[in-house]
Amino acid sequence: MQKIKSVKTLVICAFLSALSIIFGKFLNIPIGETIRFSFENTPLFLSGIMFGPIISGIVAFVSDILGSILRGYAINPIITLGAVFTSVTGAFLFKIFKKLPVFIRLILSVSIAHIVGSVIIKTCGLSIYAGTSFISLLPMRSVNYLIMIVIDTLVLFFLLKNRSFKKILELNL
Repeated sequence: MQKIKSVKTLVICAFLSALSIIFGKFLNIPIGETIRFSFENTPLFLSGIMFGPIISGIVAFVSDILGSILRGYAINPIITLGAVFTSVTGAFLFKIFKKLPVFIRLILSVSIAHIVGSVIIKTCGLSIYAGTSFISLLPMRSVNYLIMIVIDTLVLFFLLKNRSFKKILELNL
């Protein structure tokens, strides 16, 4: 894990946070009030792969708070917790499964992180915010994140397998 004191780490984290905000709050595809397709978690997973769970959690926290402020959303601590949990869990599991092939590591870490953080925790936050029952939101959000698990896994896999990308980021997978 690189130190947060490094200027390069701070710049990359700021860039990934900005990407998460842009993908999640401005370039998303909304479906109703509580469902949207976005790539907001892809930069968060990437920060976890590059820098580990702690820095990834910080990037997720900053992204969620700043993104909410920029869009004029009320800050929902449960949704922020879900974003941080998704990012930290994805990073932690990616490190734990290091003996597995990269694609399997990605499938496992992204899937578990999305199921617990995005589907369960964020859905709880949305149900409180929207005044809708958790059970009524769960089916559509589950389908949403099953699709996003596939997309996030493939995007990350192709990024991590790209020689130029690995060389720029100095990844040792």
